[in-house]
Amino acid sequence: MSIAMRLAMLRSLARCKRGAFAVEFALIAPVLAALALGLFEYFGATHQAMQLESAARAGAEYAMSYPSDSAGIEQAILGSGQLAATGLSITVNQVCECPDGTSVSCTATCAGNLSNVYVQVALSQPAKSILTSTGVMSGYTLSSSATLRVR
Repeated sequence: MSIAMRLAMLRSLARCKRGAFAVEFALIAPVLAALALGLFEYFGATHQAMQLESAARAGAEYAMSYPSDSAGIEQAILGSGQLAATGLSITVNQVCECPDGTSVSCTATCAGNLSNVYVQVALSQPAKSILTSTGVMSGYTLSSSATLRVR
């Protein structure tokens, strides 16, 4: 084969576009797959955070009527149908402040007025990965709280 024929074959090969799509797709597919998996994890974590927020609100609403009933508050949180009890941490606090916003103990009065009593329900739970085999979300903790006025 002469040099001219070889050069002609190289030129025709350089102009050939067959297979270019396959090469481009092979280069971009892993990037798109990683982006899609990241979005699934992000939206899964967002959904879990919304469930925590809803359950904290349900616990705080129960605590408005029964602020000292810890078992009832926990049951209201778990009964909201939003959360699994595994790894769930529940903290319930009563916070009191004067009408001007100054924090006081709940037994104190504020310049002749009763203090405002608030109940705060805080929840935290380890994030659950949608893609359990990758464990992308391992090590992250989601948290939410709700504060409502009791009186």
